[in-house]
Amino acid sequence: MIEYNKIEQADFHKSTVETREKFIDYLNKHKVIANVRKSRGKDIDAACGQLANKS
Repeated sequence: MIEYNKIEQADFHKSTVETREKFIDYLNKHKVIANVRKSRGKDIDAACGQLANKS
């Protein structure tokens, strides 16, 4: 999984750590391997690895 990085152009938000962990536990219980990738790109308004256009 990739942590969402908030940008001004979208009204989305990242999950809490508790919600994320519950989801990972659910996946693991159903034999789905889930890993969380370290967040990158917060300093350049990247959202899930996509660069935002600043004007």
